[in-house]
Amino acid sequence: MIEFLLILRLLIGLVFVSSATSKLTKMKIHKQIVKEYNIIPTHLLNCFITLEVTIELLLGLMILFGFYDHVALIGAILLMISYVYAISSNIIKGNYNISCGCGGIVGETKLSWNLVIRNTGLIGIMSSLFFYSSPLLNLDNIKQFLIDITSYNVIISILISIFIAVAISVIFRINTIKTLFNNLFLSIKKIY
Repeated sequence: MIEFLLILRLLIGLVFVSSATSKLTKMKIHKQIVKEYNIIPTHLLNCFITLEVTIELLLGLMILFGFYDHVALIGAILLMISYVYAISSNIIKGNYNISCGCGGIVGETKLSWNLVIRNTGLIGIMSSLFFYSSPLLNLDNIKQFLIDITSYNVIISILISIFIAVAISVIFRINTIKTLFNNLFLSIKKIY
């Protein structure tokens, strides 16, 4: 059971870290996406995206390494609730033809209720981790962390987490490729 909780914690950490790093590498694009949400005033955009990406990266690293993970999980839940609010309010306004701005292993997609459901599911997982955390690979106890890192169960859990993260990334990329081919097919069909 604690290995399963460790896998969930590592996956949640990877989602946040990969999302933040992809936003960091494409800050201009991320700024444009946030602007299209029409929630943050234009004069506060630079400050907001810098703060958002920094917080997302720090929370992801804290969750990944189990460093004050309860505090990090509360912060991540609140951040995810703000994302659910931003996505929902834009869909309700009919502004669903913009990128979600997620990035990382979960990829990029247009706003939809499926995103709201996915993010709500992530909130549920993070809430479960808050109440049932794994003591494995937890930096709050550095001595035990050093022992855990060499444990067979922990190594297997890390490898499973990496495999699942790669699989999630591939699955989301397949949807993007499928959409590109559908659009190409529709364009060719219009020509003829």
